[in-house]
Amino acid sequence: ARFEYASRYIGKIGDKIQTNFTLIDSRYIQSMNCHAVYGNDDQGNLIFYWARDEKKIVTSGVIHGRVKSHKQDSYRGNARVTTFNYVKVI
Repeated sequence: ARFEYASRYIGKIGDKIQTNFTLIDSRYIQSMNCHAVYGNDDQGNLIFYWARDEKKIVTSGVIHGRVKSHKQDSYRGNARVTTFNYVKVI
């Protein structure tokens, strides 16, 4: 909840971003056959990505990915969330 008001979008759509990541929540979505991973970077900006393999779920570390979209997440108090695609754990 503390990141909901301070979160900002990261980069532009299509940008490749490397950032520190701290996990907030990870849930397995059976219908999608993958994990929904939700966390934040060092500046408190919220990040979301899908992970089919559990090795891509990092508790705390560096991730590299491409910005897929920016949206306000109604499930998270309309917080600004950046969605990553093609995520790799470094």
